[in-house]
Amino acid sequence: MTARVRRARYLFITFTDTPTLDVAAFLRGDVRLGAAGQAVALSVLRGQAYPLRDADLELLASVQATAWTDAGAFVEGRVAELVDRGLLVSDADEGEAAALRLREESITESNWQPYGLLLHALTRWSGVGEEAVSLESGVLDATLAEFVDRYGPPPPALTHRAGARIELPLESASPLGELLARRRTTRVFDRERSMELSDLAGLLRWTFGAHGYARAHDDFVGVAKTSPSAGGLHPVEAYPLLLRVDGAEPGLYHYDAGRHALTELRRLDMPHAEDLAARCGAGQPWLRDAAAIVLLTARFERTFWKYRGNNRAYIAVLMDAAHLSQTFQLLATERGIGALVTAAVNGAEVDEELGIDGYAEGALALLACGPGAAGPSPLQPDFAPFLPRETEL
Repeated sequence: MTARVRRARYLFITFTDTPTLDVAAFLRGDVRLGAAGQAVALSVLRGQAYPLRDADLELLASVQATAWTDAGAFVEGRVAELVDRGLLVSDADEGEAAALRLREESITESNWQPYGLLLHALTRWSGVGEEAVSLESGVLDATLAEFVDRYGPPPPALTHRAGARIELPLESASPLGELLARRRTTRVFDRERSMELSDLAGLLRWTFGAHGYARAHDDFVGVAKTSPSAGGLHPVEAYPLLLRVDGAEPGLYHYDAGRHALTELRRLDMPHAEDLAARCGAGQPWLRDAAAIVLLTARFERTFWKYRGNNRAYIAVLMDAAHLSQTFQLLATERGIGALVTAAVNGAEVDEELGIDGYAEGALALLACGPGAAGPSPLQPDFAPFLPRETEL
C-alpha cells in the first residue's frame, strides 16, 4: 500500500454527456432519451484519458497537490489505480510510481505552461503506425475518391474576398524565388543510391549550425543561426539517423552544432536502422528508403526559462521547428537532394530511443533526405504552372 499520496499537479477533468435511455420514463411506457454525465480525467503523466467514478472524483478533490496525505484513509485498490494512471502521485521510492513522480518533477522544473503541456502530453504518440501505402496510382485515386465520397470535397484551395483590388506587379523570380519554386516534398527515395557525407554536413551546418554569437549577460550567450527562433533561444536539437551515407556507419547520432560533429549514440545494422526510421515516423514506408533521417527535438526548458508560464511558448517552439524544416528543404533542393518533413512521429518512442524524458527535452518532428527516385509517382504529383489572374481552378 502506498504510504502517502497527493493529487497530480497537472490534472485536467472534462465532463461529457452520453445519450442514455430514461429508465424511469420507460417503466411508465414512455420511450425517451436522457443524458448521463461522465467525468473524464486527462492524465498528463500518462498522456491518456480515463473515465472517473463519482468516488474517484471525490477522492481527487479531497487531497491537495502541494501536500502529502496518508493513503490509509482511502480504499487501497482505488488509490493504487489512480496512482498507476498518473492522477495521484505517491511518495514511493522505486518502481513505476516513482518514475511518474520524477516525470512530474521534470515538468515542473522545465516551467511548462499547463495548457501547452496538455497538448504536448496527449500528442506524444507511441505505437502509431500507418497502413502500407501502395504506389499504384489507381489504388491512391480510389482511396481519395472514397474519402471525398464520405466527407465531401475539401474547402477551396484559394480564397477570394469581396472588395476593391490592387493588382500587384508580377516580378521576375530572384535566385531565391527560383529555389523556392523548385522545392518539393520527396516521398520516393532511391534506396540504391547513397548520399555523400559532405552533403549531409552542409545540410546540418547551414540548418542547425551556429554562425555567430553575442554575450548579452555574463551568464547568457546567444547564438546566431540561419533560421529565426523565439527569443533567440534556438531550443531545437538534431539527431541524425543515418542509413545510406558514404563515410558514416548506419546508426543514431547527435549533431553537435558547437563542434560541427556527429556524436555516435548507437551503431545499427541496416535492417534495424530502417525499422527504426519507419517506427519513429509512425509507419511511413518511404522513410525506410531515405539516406538519412533527422529527428527533431526541443529543449523545452531553454525556451520556457524565458517564457515562463507563457501560453504562447509551446506554439513558439513548434514554429522554431517549422522554420528549420523549410531551411533544410531549401538547402536540399539547392543540392539536388530530395527531402521531406513530417509531424507524424511516435514521439514517446523517439524520446525513449534518444534517452530523453520528453518534457525537459522531447520529440517534435522528423526530416528525411536522400537521392530521389527517377520517374513519375502518385506520391509526387507533377504540378502545372499557375499564373495569377490567368489560371482558374
